[in-house]
Amino acid sequence: MVTEGWTGRVVSGVETAIRKSFATDALIRPVVTQDEIKRRFKICLDGFRMMRRDLGWAVPRIVDTLPAYLRAELDEPGGWTPPPEHRSSWFEEGKSRPAELDGPDLAPEVPDGEGIETEGLG
Repeated sequence: MVTEGWTGRVVSGVETAIRKSFATDALIRPVVTQDEIKRRFKICLDGFRMMRRDLGWAVPRIVDTLPAYLRAELDEPGGWTPPPEHRSSWFEEGKSRPAELDGPDLAPEVPDGEGIETEGLG
């Protein structure tokens, strides 16, 4: 779903979304467990897949949206809705675009999250 050059950005974006969600929850849910980290990681992967496959979004837009997506899903599962379509791209016509958007996606698909080792995420 992403080229190899974007993998680090995606991983960093997921980590940032999870870290921000725990910071927000510090008062209401102060305990950080491995199970909760894994649950939030899976929510982020599900969101990434949905935004990439179903909405056709570019990686930078997805990474920028992940913290809000995770927060919405934690507060009310299934409660996230994409922003209005008038903002369907981060790029204006005629402006430069990341190479990721111009070529074929040669990386294998993002796994479904089952069997992913999350040891050391927290």
